[in-house]
Amino acid sequence: MIDLLLMDPLEKLTVKKDSTLLLALSLKEMGREVFLLFEEDLILGESLRVYDFKGRLNEKTYYIDHFEVGREEMIPLQGNIRIHLRLDPPFDTRYLSYLWLLRALEDRGLVETISGAFGILAHNEKLYPLHYKESIPTFVGTSPGGFYRFCHSLMEEGRKAVVIKPLNLYQGLGVEKISLDRGEKELRAHFEMRIQKTVAPHMAQPFLEEIYEGEVRSIFVGSREIGTILKRPPSGSFLTNVARGASFEAATLTDNQRQLCGRISRDLAKDGVEWIAFDLIGPHPSEVNITCPGLLVETSCALGENLGRRVASYLGESP
Repeated sequence: MIDLLLMDPLEKLTVKKDSTLLLALSLKEMGREVFLLFEEDLILGESLRVYDFKGRLNEKTYYIDHFEVGREEMIPLQGNIRIHLRLDPPFDTRYLSYLWLLRALEDRGLVETISGAFGILAHNEKLYPLHYKESIPTFVGTSPGGFYRFCHSLMEEGRKAVVIKPLNLYQGLGVEKISLDRGEKELRAHFEMRIQKTVAPHMAQPFLEEIYEGEVRSIFVGSREIGTILKRPPSGSFLTNVARGASFEAATLTDNQRQLCGRISRDLAKDGVEWIAFDLIGPHPSEVNITCPGLLVETSCALGENLGRRVASYLGESP
């Protein structure tokens, strides 16, 4: 079996801490036949153009000290190929087109897709937590009136602020905390302005003060916990995105958190989704990251182990 990692161009990545590249190096270290497949080379045809690679890990931090793309090869589509879907969001028409193409290749029996094209087609990673009773109270839509009614219900509960984020962005982009004391007219106008600017539905949730204590990121593959960290927002911010300055440290899931993540993992496995990165604020799942789960390098660094080897071992296998 040949492993192909379908990924964005190397120049778009932060190479030293990229989860996909850590997986690639780990697969090669395990003796697997593995190549990189860039998005422009994903085609419905007789063969795929792929690339060899080499790199070097820092064995103390598990950050990537060096990575380079090597020779290109043509791999015939003969049913012996596993494609690891590792395209970064945003989930837009570009992303959707590649999912359709992968489904076509799968339906013809030419490839097997790891971390499920169907599951990503079917589920939005911000909305999926709403399937579970532990989710945060949420409004989703484009209606300023609906948004204000949700805000009013939060005020009646004694809430002080609301968090708004578009459904189609990532890494904390477009996330905003708004005070609920602005008044109806201003809240409606602000929400309408955001909708007009992004042309996308928005999610609104009560601001949870627990976020200042940190947000948990836990990586699961095939319903197995790979590793868990706690992300703390930088001073003066509530955003826990490591790409935007949050710190991180090793953490342990509570029994309830672990049971919830295991339950969600088993549910998503029915749609072929294997690799999941959970974000949790206390008992609440805030996001179920499935498009291109990240922070594998940071979690490896915090735990002192190359977790890419564990991910590589579990992908494509039943727990």
